[in-house]
Amino acid sequence: AKTEGYFGLIVPDKYGGNEMSKTGLSKLLQNLSSVSASLPVHIMVPASLGPAELIYHYGTEEQKKFYLPRLANGEIHCFGLTSLHAGSDAAGSMVDTASVHKKGDGSVILKLTCNKRYITLAPVADIIGVAFKIEDPENILEDICGKKVHGEITLALLEKNTKGLKTGDYSDPLGVGFANGTIEAKNVEVNMNQVIGDVNGLGEGWKFLMEALAAGRGIALPAGSAGSSKMLTNSVSAYA
Repeated sequence: AKTEGYFGLIVPDKYGGNEMSKTGLSKLLQNLSSVSASLPVHIMVPASLGPAELIYHYGTEEQKKFYLPRLANGEIHCFGLTSLHAGSDAAGSMVDTASVHKKGDGSVILKLTCNKRYITLAPVADIIGVAFKIEDPENILEDICGKKVHGEITLALLEKNTKGLKTGDYSDPLGVGFANGTIEAKNVEVNMNQVIGDVNGLGEGWKFLMEALAAGRGIALPAGSAGSSKMLTNSVSAYA
């Protein structure tokens, strides 16, 4: 079930969120982790490395108005970084790509092909963020964004019912039961307004990811570990 409020803990109030302080978020996740190994994971992704944080920091005003209220009010989001053969490396080993194509009307789109694995919340997500490298050997995008972006990482947002996009195939690598699965795309059309930051976000994915990962690695994950440690301490000491 979708729980309104808990997916908007980093979304500003003016977009319908329930933005918490870093300390408040840490305490909340610790409390959740002290009673469940699965529940806090569903809160951590939207509250750390998810589309909400990326849009909040790097999205256009139009993207913020369109996506953030939806995310704050119960639509589930995930972010696909880990690839089938590349792990979570957001740099040289990424194998997911999007090639540049010109349509008949002269507009430019990206065609995404990716094969992501171990993506938290992917099987139940409404909005799917993906990271990929741009293939633009002819530098077509240079006229649009003013820079060469061939081989550079870019981030985009897709709706779950996008043609050619498939999410699912639950995986349970840790035996704790949270929604974890795959994201597969084959020649999925991505318009410029789906790129986080629009044309200004082309080729900026590495910067976006490195800056946004801080919340997950510095707040959410340590909070989860601290809460789980408290639960374990209580259990072991009571048994002893």
